[in-house]
Amino acid sequence: MKEKKELYFGNHTVKSNHSARIDCLSMSTNGKYLTSASKDKVNIWEQKDDNFVNIISLPLVAEAKGGKTLAAVTNDCSKLIYYRGYDFTLQLFELMTPEAKKANPEAAKSFKEGFKQVDEFVLEQELQKNNYPDSKFENFDSI
Repeated sequence: MKEKKELYFGNHTVKSNHSARIDCLSMSTNGKYLTSASKDKVNIWEQKDDNFVNIISLPLVAEAKGGKTLAAVTNDCSKLIYYRGYDFTLQLFELMTPEAKKANPEAAKSFKEGFKQVDEFVLEQELQKNNYPDSKFENFDSI
């Protein structure tokens, strides 16, 4: 039996190019963008003509310790927040869709792959710096 890797979302089937199990599916609040997150990558899909098309893929380093990965994108697909569960890290990325690259080729030069990391926030370190050393975290289910 041939194995198919597909995402099922509503009445849509989207071929997945994740090599790891998908931990998270999230939809932008305007319904235009779907984000899929796994240990190996985050994919951003745009709804076009009743289909979802992969427009940006962010490769990730596989997590040695496990933990959940979560991701969500803004309505205009300009920012992505990514949560790395094993060390409670949030990363913020700026994004540039293919359409935005065409509209602004000069700005697109700093977005080789359609994304760039702009910030990182390690929750445990921040709590220790602010005198909350005994705080315990549980994995998040959503961001």
